[in-house]
Amino acid sequence: CDYNHDGVADYSTTDVNKACAVVQAKAAAQAGCTVHTIAVGNQCDTALMKAIAHVGCGKAQTVPQNTDPVVMNNNVQTCFQKVSTCTPTCKTK
Repeated sequence: CDYNHDGVADYSTTDVNKACAVVQAKAAAQAGCTVHTIAVGNQCDTALMKAIAHVGCGKAQTVPQNTDPVVMNNNVQTCFQKVSTCTPTCKTK
């Protein structure tokens, strides 16, 4: 994935499963879907989530790990709100 269109890949992987996820997100975008991602916790592959959102014409959000479940819940809700504000209404064919 080349986010800034400078000819240099900003994300690449040799992991077949991760590559497949990126390809599927791109196919979904080409079919008219928007793919947003929300990565929760410190062990998430945020680079992969950003790549999926990029090729899916969506937004990538990250919720860092926090030991307080109330804070985590609030952070996740904030991310969902950010994503939902840029999601168009459903279309019927």
